[in-house]
Amino acid sequence: MASPYFKINFPSPLTKPTVALMLLCISSLFIRLEAEPLIAAKPVFDPTTLDASRYPQQLKQQNQAYTNSSGKMVGGYFVEWGTYDRNFHVADIPAQNLTHLFYAFIPVCGPNSSLKDADPQGYNKLMAQCAGKPDFSVVVHDKFAALERSYPGDTTNQPVRGIFAELYRLKKTHPDLKILPSVGGWTLSDPLYNIGVDPKARATFVASIVEMIKTYDFFDGVDIDWEFPGGGGLNPNLGSAKDGAGFALLMRDLRQAMDVLSQETGRTYQLTAAMGGSVQKLQLIDWEAAYPYMDYINLMTYDYYGEWDSIPGHHAALYPNPNSRRVGSSADEAVQYLLSRKVPSGKISLGVAMYGRSWSKISKHKDNNPFTGTGEKNLTGSLAENIGDYKKIATQYLDEVKGTGAHGFSLLWDDRAKACSLWNSAVSTLISFDCSRAVQAKGNYVLQYKLGGVFAWELDGDNGHLLNAMHQGLGHTAQ
Repeated sequence: MASPYFKINFPSPLTKPTVALMLLCISSLFIRLEAEPLIAAKPVFDPTTLDASRYPQQLKQQNQAYTNSSGKMVGGYFVEWGTYDRNFHVADIPAQNLTHLFYAFIPVCGPNSSLKDADPQGYNKLMAQCAGKPDFSVVVHDKFAALERSYPGDTTNQPVRGIFAELYRLKKTHPDLKILPSVGGWTLSDPLYNIGVDPKARATFVASIVEMIKTYDFFDGVDIDWEFPGGGGLNPNLGSAKDGAGFALLMRDLRQAMDVLSQETGRTYQLTAAMGGSVQKLQLIDWEAAYPYMDYINLMTYDYYGEWDSIPGHHAALYPNPNSRRVGSSADEAVQYLLSRKVPSGKISLGVAMYGRSWSKISKHKDNNPFTGTGEKNLTGSLAENIGDYKKIATQYLDEVKGTGAHGFSLLWDDRAKACSLWNSAVSTLISFDCSRAVQAKGNYVLQYKLGGVFAWELDGDNGHLLNAMHQGLGHTAQ
């Protein structure tokens, strides 16, 4: 990182005019330092000094090794907070089965009322990290988890420990893996609304992204997770008609900055964005202006239905069912909309949900079809009150060997939607989730329409079977 120190050679003897000139120069310097974020001149330390003898790690759980013969993206999100109660660390990432790893989440200094309301402790951590830094610059969120926690092979005088040191090790042993910081997310998107429409805020943001990539040079670009341009995110007071054009301007400025960085480093950098997977959200974006700058558009083809209302549905459906109660809420509808906007198919990737959503007390349904009724949120899980990891679902409600439900649940397959669900009529409980069969269908769809690939939220929710299915759907063979 660029040194904050500088040297002044004082002339001798000092005269009043000389002193006045010196004070003017120093004043101008500090004005510039305040106005322009410092760009790191080099990485924060030499990663070759790291002990990486534990890597590469063998695949764990039920992950199998696959040969990526299609050349398609197979990506996954790794979450910073998962290293705590979920006990999922970089060493647990099935890296050899991934082309892209997205690190979630990198926050932005500035207005963050959504985070303050949802997670006061997380907000306090962010405020500590942002002290002395300009609004709209990026920082790490949990400094201990990202930079300070010790892993095997770390030393006390090591400038970087924690997850980032582990990512250096991962990159060293998997040099083709693209690792991107994902900026934003559900609770951290508030500042992106300013960045999209305010050129000054955007310039600060873009400069800080470049600084982060140069400082921690295992990163290969940036992923923007603005939820959502035009509104509909956690903060109901944010969002305007200007956001669609602002998103395109953000893509332009990031691409231009990374192209300049490429000339300096000789590396190529990727620009991706996680986008709401409904037509309703996608139609608010100026795609014709945005897509030329982007490598991948990661469609979050999940969360189409959930606890925010009483209407049950396939939360990660590939196709709409004729009985679907929301138009534009399926992966196919999202993809076909982007194609109609002339987005190149190879830039579109489909999302896999490594978790399920559920409803209890399903009532007013017809013909024992729970999707025709109404319900209440349910399924106390490891993510939130009515969300459960796939590995939890597989353990408690599925018999993966027999391909049936378990403990009173029946496994249902919707051949129109290409979606799985679990239904227990005795307790009126419904679980919607991406099963291996549904994930394979998404991979087949990627091949059919020559899309860019598949990605998953989030890796710590899988037992290996869904990532295996992502490869199987793309036609990859097990090694």
